[in-house]
Amino acid sequence: MSHKKKKIDQLSTYADHKSPTKEIKNLDSDHDESSEAEYSRVLHFSPVPVTSPEASYSGSRLTGLPRKIKDTCADWYNYVQEWHILNSKGMQVISEIANTKIAAGAELEKESGETTDLRNVLPDELENDCHKLKNVYLSMEKLVVKFEKMTSCLASVADLNQSCQDASFSNSQTTLASPTRSCTDILFKTWPSHMFADASEKLLKMYQKELSVKKSIVENVAHSSDRDTLMAYTAVWLHQPYIESDIEALVEAMVLETGLR
Repeated sequence: MSHKKKKIDQLSTYADHKSPTKEIKNLDSDHDESSEAEYSRVLHFSPVPVTSPEASYSGSRLTGLPRKIKDTCADWYNYVQEWHILNSKGMQVISEIANTKIAAGAELEKESGETTDLRNVLPDELENDCHKLKNVYLSMEKLVVKFEKMTSCLASVADLNQSCQDASFSNSQTTLASPTRSCTDILFKTWPSHMFADASEKLLKMYQKELSVKKSIVENVAHSSDRDTLMAYTAVWLHQPYIESDIEALVEAMVLETGLR
């Protein structure tokens, strides 16, 4: 009996030493700690930098359609300034022509005592002035040719961008993906691409009409019959009736939209 009791005590001691409950508890505790650490790691989000659409097209390293539009808007601004300079030069030449004819006519009237038809008053110095005025006109004509090419370019860009949008939209309908950023209609801040073409077309029509007026003045100013006609030609050249007052605002809007200013 004593031997049997001693054996039971030994088994009890062994059971206490190898307690399965104690081992399971320790395993559960380790599992809980590792799970919490893993959970914390998974839910720890890092900030992701996001570039706004405007910023991505406002830098100096543009390519493709945005680059073409920005360059053309810069050309519009520069060529409009050049037109203003040419108009001022032409104004000076016309004033010289008018003054020369009026002075020569007054001299003839003084000598003859009769009213002189200024169409017949063609002093020698008039030829040089007429040649200078013609050169001014030819320079303006070259600018209008550039305006036509620029307008055609912007119209093509708008059409190409529209085609890109249509293709992107069609693809997104098929693949359920969002249209690509490169095919968005807003390439800069707020203007759709066609607005640049529309603005260029409006500017072109103004300058085409004004150029036709300049041509008429160049062809007829030296043959004006009286002082009033000469003054009328001078005023028309100066004030440019077909160049609308909002032209500066329109060109400035193109410059601001593309980030040139």
